[in-house]
Amino acid sequence: MDATNYATLIYYRHGSSGTFNVFDAQSYNDWIDIGSTATLSNPSSGSTSTHRWHGPGTTSWVINDDSSRSAVYWEQFKPTISVVTAGIGHTDLDATNYASLTYYRYGSSGTFNVFDAQRYNGWIDAGSAATLSNPSSGSTSTHRWYCPGTASWTIDNATPRGAAYHEQFKVTITPSGLDPSHAVTITVVQNGATNNATTFASWSDWADVGSTLSISSSVGGGWIGDWSTGDTTSWTVNSAISATVGYQRSYTGIYILVGGVVVGATGVSIGVFITTRRRRAR
Repeated sequence: MDATNYATLIYYRHGSSGTFNVFDAQSYNDWIDIGSTATLSNPSSGSTSTHRWHGPGTTSWVINDDSSRSAVYWEQFKPTISVVTAGIGHTDLDATNYASLTYYRYGSSGTFNVFDAQRYNGWIDAGSAATLSNPSSGSTSTHRWYCPGTASWTIDNATPRGAAYHEQFKVTITPSGLDPSHAVTITVVQNGATNNATTFASWSDWADVGSTLSISSSVGGGWIGDWSTGDTTSWTVNSAISATVGYQRSYTGIYILVGGVVVGATGVSIGVFITTRRRRAR
């Protein structure tokens, strides 16, 4: 607090009221009528509806001795903090499944439950952190509401803050029959974005509710033959998924040349040409 943003002291001397501006670098030290009341304005003169300097303790005294009086003012902002739930066919965060906001006011922490229909709009200490729990309170090891972006802020102004939570399920896909040189592609939608992952072994991640999860139905194996599967290779993510997809190799089109014999996978074709020359004795 300074000369342009101060607490106004109202006091009485000789029965008449007077005022004096008090701030960090300027204190009041003068005569006040005994038994009268001295009061500091609270909040300070420079405060607004969204930015204030406020004293949570005593800012008014009955003057019955010459002891020193002091007041602590806290600089605070009043931002709006809200959430929105995203995803195809998602369930909104609500009073039973929410993001818990941890904030600081007058140096002490407080909590407030934030969900789609309820936002926070209260005073928070300037320079302190305001943090939403992530994932939400109702999340489990296989079902969650998660914010991939910012869910924690340093409160240095009253600008509204918001966080988007995505409802997701845990999905696990295990391809079998493959090797490290021949991997399948898994397509998953996470946080609203489509991503691809390659694997030949078990793979696990989170997928947005209502999205489509898929895995390659075949893997190229070169001239020897491809791997393919007859198992399910596409799922709608409406619950946690754990699936094994078996791949088998087809050996069509294999040809082996041995000498002059060509052996095909679908039959045998023999074409042998022999020419013999014998020297006649004389």
